[in-house]
Amino acid sequence: MYDVQCQASAFNLSKQPTAEIQHGDMLLHLVEEGGRLSLTYYSAFEDNVREYAVFEGELLALHTGSLTYDYTLNMTDYKFSDVSHLNEYLLHELNLDSLKIGQLFPQSIQILDADLARHFLVIKFSPSNQLWACNLLY
Repeated sequence: MYDVQCQASAFNLSKQPTAEIQHGDMLLHLVEEGGRLSLTYYSAFEDNVREYAVFEGELLALHTGSLTYDYTLNMTDYKFSDVSHLNEYLLHELNLDSLKIGQLFPQSIQILDADLARHFLVIKFSPSNQLWACNLLY
């Protein structure tokens, strides 16, 4: 079983040159047990706006040479705001055109670096090449 928590600062850059840059926080909680994967994303950009999305999946293949795990995932729950920063982010990270409950899609996660003594992992989502630095909670 792996219980992993990843946190990042997030910025929303408006297309308008005079608009203010919005700062927020992103959190990814990843739990893997017996070939089952749960990904829960949390996002907070404004004091009163909290978003989340939950994905569940099954391991299809493990490529031991590259430490890459191939999964089939589907979104099981979500809460997005009307103008959702998290939805936009997830479309890129998961390489999707849209997000829907029950939609199955492939996703690969590669462990790029691991320091088990310090409980630290760097993971990469493919094909988007998004990186997360994470704490291994076990």
